[in-house]
Amino acid sequence: MANRRSASATIGYAADERGRGIVYARLRVDGKVRVLRRGFHGVRTDDARAAGFAALAAIVPGLRRISDTIELAIDDADLVADLNARRELPVSLMLPYVRIRCALNSFESCRVTATRAPSDLAARARAEVSTLIAA
Repeated sequence: MANRRSASATIGYAADERGRGIVYARLRVDGKVRVLRRGFHGVRTDDARAAGFAALAAIVPGLRRISDTIELAIDDADLVADLNARRELPVSLMLPYVRIRCALNSFESCRVTATRAPSDLAARARAEVSTLIAA
């Protein structure tokens, strides 16, 4: 059932060397702001791009339940380029890429851009991930 609402979200994430991560989305919809947080795991630690795909896979379903049309601003220009320019990917990222594209295509409209300034959400995620490592 369609929500018929338009939203924008700023995304920030981080992952540790064990493949555990946190993703935050600051969502603006109907003049209100709220922050969503999701954990993710199973990221290949030898490929930093994998964390971006895992972060989006974790947060997009929650965003989709709230809105039909969205603009995502992500604090990772490489991830944005992977999604918008459809660059060549390593075989290990092809299936995650397809999953993310399918999730993004579930919106009536979805625009993905790079943030203009460093995201406080990414810093928040890095701090939380480093706390998990220390624990």
